[in-house]
Amino acid sequence: NVHQSTGDTLSQQRSDREEKRRQTHNEVERRRRGKINGWIQKLAEMVPSCKEEMGSKRAAPGTGMKSNCGVLQKTVNFIQELQIAHAQVVERLQEQNQVLGE
Repeated sequence: NVHQSTGDTLSQQRSDREEKRRQTHNEVERRRRGKINGWIQKLAEMVPSCKEEMGSKRAAPGTGMKSNCGVLQKTVNFIQELQIAHAQVVERLQEQNQVLGE
């Protein structure tokens, strides 16, 4: 039947298009995850508590770190510590400037 084979062909074309779209989406998603993991790795190399953990026995196999979530958590903690230290330095400088101005 001509109509049935035409329907089958259209159905196959749709399936091929959907498969191609799915493969493209998967590749885009793979690249996105790769970039995110790359930036998290850079953070791990910059944050002292992550550096200490890299290569430790507690690390996930092949990663040198426990988890991306752990790296992000330690990065946030490190930034908070830096903010506190910065505020303290600014405060001391202002106090010294006041003493010198008197």
